[in-house]
Amino acid sequence: MTAPTVYPTASQFASASTHLETPISYVRVDGIRYAVVTSGTSGRVYQVWADASACAEHCIWWTRTKMQCSHMLAVELAALEDELFQSSVEEILGPAPKPRPSYAAVFGVCNARGCDMDRVRGGEQYCDRHLLVDAF
Repeated sequence: MTAPTVYPTASQFASASTHLETPISYVRVDGIRYAVVTSGTSGRVYQVWADASACAEHCIWWTRTKMQCSHMLAVELAALEDELFQSSVEEILGPAPKPRPSYAAVFGVCNARGCDMDRVRGGEQYCDRHLLVDAF
């Protein structure tokens, strides 16, 4: 069951902000991904669905109303903060650089049968071990 869409009150935002004082971690239980939210006031731990559509069964607000609780709001706010941070980093630094090619991709591998060496000399096709033996 998903929570109906309602606008959070100021007190819910205040309560959600206390939950954000500790980092939100994520776990997977029986194939379902949960956000682990620690209460900023009581220290109690709540499991919220990672998409913030449901809260733990011991959450009084969620159990009684089936409406968005402060724990669910905290998960949404943390996700929004991550998105904004990532977009600002990409805006400032540009997209992530492409991975550098490996040594073997640049210089090649040894052509000797059964050799797994990837250190070949500039234009040579054999590693140092096989260069003198197989090249002549």
